[in-house]
Amino acid sequence: MPASQPQPKRTFHILKTPTTTTSRARLRNLSMAISRRVRSIAAKHSVTRSLARRLDNLTNTPHLEDIYTAHLFTMAVPSQPLSRLLSLPAEIRLLIYSHVFTVDASAYCPRSTRLALLQTCRLIHGEAHVLALELLTFTINALTAPLALSARLSDLGARQMHLRHVVVTIPLPALRPLSAGGNPFVLASLLALEALEVRLVDTVGKWWKEDVRLFHLLVSSLCHVSLPSSSSTSTSEVDEEVDAVQRLIHASLREKYRRGVALRRWAWQPSHEDLYAMLDAMRTKKVVVRSVTATLYRAFAFFGLMQHGAWKLPVRGKGEGRYLVFHDEVVRQGSVLEFGQLDKGGRSGRV
Repeated sequence: MPASQPQPKRTFHILKTPTTTTSRARLRNLSMAISRRVRSIAAKHSVTRSLARRLDNLTNTPHLEDIYTAHLFTMAVPSQPLSRLLSLPAEIRLLIYSHVFTVDASAYCPRSTRLALLQTCRLIHGEAHVLALELLTFTINALTAPLALSARLSDLGARQMHLRHVVVTIPLPALRPLSAGGNPFVLASLLALEALEVRLVDTVGKWWKEDVRLFHLLVSSLCHVSLPSSSSTSTSEVDEEVDAVQRLIHASLREKYRRGVALRRWAWQPSHEDLYAMLDAMRTKKVVVRSVTATLYRAFAFFGLMQHGAWKLPVRGKGEGRYLVFHDEVVRQGSVLEFGQLDKGGRSGRV
């Protein structure tokens, strides 16, 4: 009988099914491709472009900006070989732009003249507009016209995230604590500014009820963030920022209604917890509120939020790394409220 030959080894190939993570990644890529396709189709029609811009204005976000700006500047930026400025290396041009935007305005030229540089050509505008937003101090005067922050920010679109220094002058009765467009303190929670200064133009009430109404307007505008719920859990800094934006009073119809009813009845009583919530939600490094009279001191004292002139809110929990200081300006006979983030050495941004 022939010798038995060894049987070949059988190899079994195990087919691995896609994991849940892979399936989610594929679904995410598919949804992003569909979203890009829908946005490209919507950008071709004027009706959808106008609708997208109105939605961004209502929500005060630049999420749909690519739809209503895709039809602008479709031609490539032409080269200008005869320009001596554009013939320089890009690094030197950026140094020149930085010098133009950081030079002392009183000794050289006003801010409006320096911003005229952005109107030279598209190439210079593309290179210098971010530096202009980061280095210049932009002032908003709401003495003769409404503040209208929502409209101003929507005009900037995604470029609003490059703002670093903003000064707002507004009469105290013009504060709107339940509106994003009429409350300058909302900027501290929306934008990563280096410094926000709010100059309050006080008006003396004719009688005590008018003073109490002004106190409610001021402190409610400062405490523009609702208290976090016990069920909210954030695992990353991005989740914390999204949660903070969702807790803005004007972003929730329920919280907006509750705060409005309490303000009308004079039943709203702020506490230190409201100040902690505001500090936790802020993205701006330093906020300075100036009043030419003692209105700030009187408003905080009316609600029992302070006991003496030089007062500091103790930090704790999530508020670690934040500070809130109230002090008087003896020379100017005014009051100043300052709050913000501490640096790595535990020092505040006070000058």
